[in-house]
Amino acid sequence: MEPKLKATELVEKFIGYARQDKNKDGHMSGIENAKQCALILCNEMISQTDFDWRKQYWQQVRIEIEKL
Repeated sequence: MEPKLKATELVEKFIGYARQDKNKDGHMSGIENAKQCALILCNEMISQTDFDWRKQYWQQVRIEIEKL
């Protein structure tokens, strides 16, 4: 799966579980919390793999999550 698609998929999966906070504008948004959860997952995947190509993949996913 392309890193961009994986990033979107992860954030969408976490959004249902992420705390809904009010942002600066007073709107409820869990997207930033969901992104933080997805980033934690990426960091865990990077630290747990011994294969360089997997580390590179998860690093690319992490970059795409940060862009969302």
